[in-house]
Amino acid sequence: MRAFLQSRDGSVWIATDEGVSRVSAGSVSNLRVRDGLVYFSTRALMEDREGNLWIGTDQGLSCWRDGEFVQNAATRALAQEKIWTILQDGSGVIWFGTRDHGLFRYSAGEMAQFTTAQSLASNSIYQLLEDRHGQLWMSSPNTISSIPLEALDRATPGGELHLAVTSYEMPYDADGAQMYGGRQPSGCVDRDGRVWFPSSKGAVSILPEPGAQAGSPKLLLTGVAVDGREVAVSTLRALSADASRVEISFAPLSIRSQGETRFRYRLEPFDRDWTYSGRNRVATYTNLPAGKYKFRVMAFPLSDPSASAEASFEFRKPPHFYMTWWFISLNVALVGLLSLVAYRWRVRLLQMRFKAVLEERGRLAREMHDTVIQGCTSVSALLEAISSLERENDALHEELLDFARAQMRTTINEARQAVWNLRHGDEPQQEISGAVATISEHTSREFGVAVTSSSTGSPFPVPNSMGHEMLMVIREAVYNAVLHGKAAHIGIEFSYGSEGVEVRVRDDGSGFDPGAVPSDGQAHYGMTGMQERVQRLSGRIEWISARGQGTTVRFVIPRSALFPSKVEA
Repeated sequence: MRAFLQSRDGSVWIATDEGVSRVSAGSVSNLRVRDGLVYFSTRALMEDREGNLWIGTDQGLSCWRDGEFVQNAATRALAQEKIWTILQDGSGVIWFGTRDHGLFRYSAGEMAQFTTAQSLASNSIYQLLEDRHGQLWMSSPNTISSIPLEALDRATPGGELHLAVTSYEMPYDADGAQMYGGRQPSGCVDRDGRVWFPSSKGAVSILPEPGAQAGSPKLLLTGVAVDGREVAVSTLRALSADASRVEISFAPLSIRSQGETRFRYRLEPFDRDWTYSGRNRVATYTNLPAGKYKFRVMAFPLSDPSASAEASFEFRKPPHFYMTWWFISLNVALVGLLSLVAYRWRVRLLQMRFKAVLEERGRLAREMHDTVIQGCTSVSALLEAISSLERENDALHEELLDFARAQMRTTINEARQAVWNLRHGDEPQQEISGAVATISEHTSREFGVAVTSSSTGSPFPVPNSMGHEMLMVIREAVYNAVLHGKAAHIGIEFSYGSEGVEVRVRDDGSGFDPGAVPSDGQAHYGMTGMQERVQRLSGRIEWISARGQGTTVRFVIPRSALFPSKVEA
């Protein structure tokens, strides 16, 4: 059994740990959960002025009216609370003290809650009492406190509300006393106005008397600990970038009892609102971001929260170097630069690949023009000559056919050599004078044009592929002189020196204007191919000609292009 109550109709109500029993007219009736009771373990009983019986349990609130349990705003708001004490004050307001969540006020159908955030001494309330001075008394596990009911009636929870709470210290030799609760009565007011509470060290009695108004306490910042290392507040201007834990301690500067002093603090701009710390005198922050801060702390007596004192100091925390604006800007610039370099490298790689494709296409075009097309042109000219002969001239007919066969075999061999050069490197070397003599002989025999070759200096062999390129340029110059310049004599001159080799192909043909557009209007690729071949050998080429004055093709190949490894050595 935990509580007794005699209601207006003379019935006796008994709260137990298995429900509520009612003794009336010599009979006993039991109310349990199956009858509508919110929970079986009951703690408090109270009948209000309207005859409603309020039953506080360890898991909610029940209201009995007119022979049945009813629901209202109070029962719904306190559905999961441990209700250990219930009081209706002189103005008709009903107060509920809970085991864990402070004080609740029920007035005009509305509920309001007060906790330690509003300066209550504790969120555990064992007993509620009202004295003759209009004070609401509360006992908690290890404290006794009082609040003016007038202030509570006007108070609206939320924001920065702080109630004028007066707490009472235990008398001499009663330190550490624990209050009793969970059964009723856990306190009472006698006829003299004295309040009584049971404790583990006997009955506690307090005679309520109007006390002197407490003055504003003086406040002092006593120290700062950064990662466990003490730092004087007066010397602290900046934390290190690696600081992870900051503890700021403070205390009231007073020689009187400090039990009623409470504190709240705020770190601007880190904290959005004030933090109520109660009696705790240390504010702790971990992993603060870089920035400028202002720490503010306020101290006030519970009996007069408006009489507050404030202390503050400012400090800053610099960022790590990798969080500074210049480092971030440098990284952004570096990333941008790397992206640009990567983009340009990618573009250059694509251009190199495209250039390689174009060069290979140009090389194939040159090889086709200088081998297959030139050879086919020669064979075509021989076949036309054969077709124009009289049938009776068998000897000349057979001779021209032999020339055509020889030219076709030469063309096929040149095409095979071109394919070989496309697939293989420059392993063997050759002395090109012999090949030039062959070109001269074939041209003289095919077209009846005198072709001579000469050289100055000491001849030297060149790599096969480079010699092939030079021979193709020479042959193209010779064929152009024969087919387009109608030359009667062609001279090929070599000049060997330490710097390289110079080749001149001179003819006495009709000549041409190097800057003029071809008169036949067709595309000609011979000169373009010659220029490309010389450029591949890092050389230079020029045409010296005028109409009616013959043509000279001159090109120079540097020795460094012919023998790059020897030059490097």
